[in-house]
Amino acid sequence: MKGFLEKIAAADFRKPVKRLILITLAVVLVCGALNAYMFRTQISEIAALKSTEEQTARQSAEQAAGEKSRPHERDEENLFDSGLVTRPSAAALATAVTSVVLCGLCALAYWLTVAAWLYKAAAGAGMNRALWTILGLLLNLPALLAFLIVRGRMTRCPACGAWQKPGFYCAACGAKLQTACPACGKISPAASGFCPHCGTALQGGAAGTDKA
Repeated sequence: MKGFLEKIAAADFRKPVKRLILITLAVVLVCGALNAYMFRTQISEIAALKSTEEQTARQSAEQAAGEKSRPHERDEENLFDSGLVTRPSAAALATAVTSVVLCGLCALAYWLTVAAWLYKAAAGAGMNRALWTILGLLLNLPALLAFLIVRGRMTRCPACGAWQKPGFYCAACGAKLQTACPACGKISPAASGFCPHCGTALQGGAAGTDKA
């Protein structure tokens, strides 16, 4: 189990996510086209039946005022038993079941991918991995949005990419994260060329070096 979690923490999710998106789109499009073809007879019959019922309802509404129209008995009937709609073939039913299974597998893969990414991201940010993984399994997208909001309040080291609480130096590699302006004393990111508060060139910034 420990080795599996280590693999998740070291995994690169960019390629798998792109593949999952492409596979999901292909499954949805192919299954939708196949189901539309296999159930084309039933779809056309139901559309024609609905059009007929709408015409009947309009004619009933035009009858004498106060006369209550009798409800259609076939509204409560099984359309297939009434013979109004042709029963789908075994191949059509198999196609529908297969489509549901494939779409369900794609949804499950997406759900687990989000939870796995939350585990990796929480580990990289020094946050509670178990908590965010459980939230990902239970809430999925809301948990992902909440994680991004919480992590957005942290600082990312430009040298090693580690997420951490704001500070002057990176806790993972020791790189400088912030610098104080020599003129106004305000704090700015270490990579800044000029102070955003007073415009003074900051030592170590690319723009500041050019100015000097």
